[in-house]
Amino acid sequence: MEVDLKIKFSDITSKFMRILNQFAPFGPGNMAPVFWTDNVIDAGGSRPVGGHRHLKLTVSQVGDAEQGVAPFSGIAFQKGDLFDRIHDGEPFSICYHLEYNTWQGKTNLQLNVKDIKFAEEL
Repeated sequence: MEVDLKIKFSDITSKFMRILNQFAPFGPGNMAPVFWTDNVIDAGGSRPVGGHRHLKLTVSQVGDAEQGVAPFSGIAFQKGDLFDRIHDGEPFSICYHLEYNTWQGKTNLQLNVKDIKFAEEL
């Protein structure tokens, strides 16, 4: 997978999102950037969805809690088989798009996870 930029979760600020949104709309001629973050861990609340085929994630980066960085929500389609390793606290790396998700009238930033890799797979 081609990655555009390695970032930390602490880099994802409202200013960062305002700048990113200036590049929109994203589509075939202007693909959304793919970000990579490593040392990601389950922050609690991650769970399988869609008959255990997908993962609804709540993740943070190692050290974020001490810096006051809130966990991020994410969705990882076709990655439900990785739930046990993620839930057990094993650190991993992710590639993702940043997007806004509207659910039941509330709009939140979420990670649309494209791939998950553990240390031995990198």
